[in-house]
Amino acid sequence: TTAAPAIELTGNGACPTATWTGTSFAVVWAAGSGLQMQSFDGQGKPVGSPSAVVSGSSGMCPMALLPTAAGLAIATTSNQPVAGGEDIVSESVALIDPSGKTISQVLLDTVGPGVAANVALAEVGGQDYVAFVEWPDTASDTAVARIDWSTGAAATQATIPGFFQSFVAVGGQLWLSTYGGSGYLLYAALPGASFRTVGQGCSAFDDLAVDSCGQLVGIGSGGFTPGGDADQLAA
Repeated sequence: TTAAPAIELTGNGACPTATWTGTSFAVVWAAGSGLQMQSFDGQGKPVGSPSAVVSGSSGMCPMALLPTAAGLAIATTSNQPVAGGEDIVSESVALIDPSGKTISQVLLDTVGPGVAANVALAEVGGQDYVAFVEWPDTASDTAVARIDWSTGAAATQATIPGFFQSFVAVGGQLWLSTYGGSGYLLYAALPGASFRTVGQGCSAFDDLAVDSCGQLVGIGSGGFTPGGDADQLAA
């Protein structure tokens, strides 16, 4: 296996996130008061120069990227300092066209002090969905919403107790994992239907992914062993 030589894109970037768009790779990171993007071809060579794609605060951080028919969807969090207290964090999504122009931006929620934000994207049947931490709540909830880019709105489909861990689309369904008083829980739902519990207690649910065969897999920490931390894979 070979890899393309490493390329330094910037000396002051943060929170880099990458995805395959179907024709190229896109890397987005936080820089200054917004997000920058660089495209790469299939061999890992830069296409053009980095460009500003989403403006915002100095505390903005890209969390996920999703290539869609309308453009590249970007999920972000953004720290907002509060005088005399902890920062609050806003959770948002934005859609950019192939030129890097912002088409639509949607504010999802603002997370209160002391609660970590998390946002992820998935697409089923040509519809774009987002999962995010919802506030206020004593232990935080997870919300799933369908994004309407044309109106700049997100219509909530479900609210599930527990802190949101991971969110993907597989086999025409939305799959979601949370962590709370019952440990790790895995949920699944067809678009527009209620989420049902399909697994419980496996720490692999904290990081869901789709393998090259299009199957749902989970990778998570399995605890300590004599050789160090153990990771486990669940399919």
